Amino acid sequence: MWGIVVCLMPAVRDYKEFWALRFILGLSQSCFYPGMIFLFGSWYTKVELGTRIMIFGAGNELSGAVGGLISGLIADTMDGVAGLRSWKWLFIIEGLLAVVLGLVGYVLLPDFFHNTTWLTQEEQTLAKSRVQNQGVNVISTVYSWKTVTNTLATPYLWLMVINVTLVGLSQNYLRNLVIILRDLGFPVSFCNYMLTPVYLFSALAAIFIGWSSDKKEGDRAFHIASVQLWIGTWYMILGVVNGGNNPVMLVFIGAYAISINTSMGTFCMAWLNEFYEADHNARSFGIAFVNSIRQITGSLVNVKAWIVSDSPEFCKF
Repeated sequence: MWGIVVCLMPAVRDYKEFWALRFILGLSQSCFYPGMIFLFGSWYTKVELGTRIMIFGAGNELSGAVGGLISGLIADTMDGVAGLRSWKWLFIIEGLLAVVLGLVGYVLLPDFFHNTTWLTQEEQTLAKSRVQNQGVNVISTVYSWKTVTNTLATPYLWLMVINVTLVGLSQNYLRNLVIILRDLGFPVSFCNYMLTPVYLFSALAAIFIGWSSDKKEGDRAFHIASVQLWIGTWYMILGVVNGGNNPVMLVFIGAYAISINTSMGTFCMAWLNEFYEADHNARSFGIAFVNSIRQITGSLVNVKAWIVSDSPEFCKF
């Protein structure tokens, strides 16, 4: 569904059609990320979850790396092909890739232990006992309002809402890097190509952070706090140096430094999995709730704080 909607974007003729497709796209995308986070928490133990979930998170960085490369190639070679602008080809090609991967995932992704058809009975029992020995409840029960209200009443949920939201907001520098570089005078294709090494570096950093936390027996708090301190320091540097009108070299160095934060939202969600490991339904609700708040807040702030006309300084004072 996701890929089909993306393929249809070039056919949009007015803002009403655009908003309709964006709404459908949001519906189709909304279940993917929290569903995958929940799935990882259902299959892996505390000393495995960090590495595995950050490999998944690194996929987002790799998509940024490959996406930047694809965007640059399409901008250079496909503008005007079959009478279509390069941005339309970008939607069509990336949408088709999503359709293919969706079909493959439908066949290969596991469900729960008892209904994953390509596992033997012995493998299902082993997988279930591994996580149960760590205190993870893998038994599904009927949802009730009591589950929702009890989850909303726990302070951990709201602390994680604040934490994950702030992590998401601090990723806007990379999201706007192409615009910043373009307005510093670089060609658009070059700006897209520059995303590739930055996101590759970010992917490697994400996997290392996950591996390191697992080696320390699932220590998430230290790693989250350390990365957030690092990111906060770099935002202060970029904001203070020359009133935000940074030299080009500092813009590039800052991009690599801040890219370490790109998968930290995913890392925080791994920790959230462990907060509610004893309650299957509370875990699923908590993951979906925190992710929804993060996405809504991030979108609203990005529109108001990162206005394209303010590029490349994005200075408000």
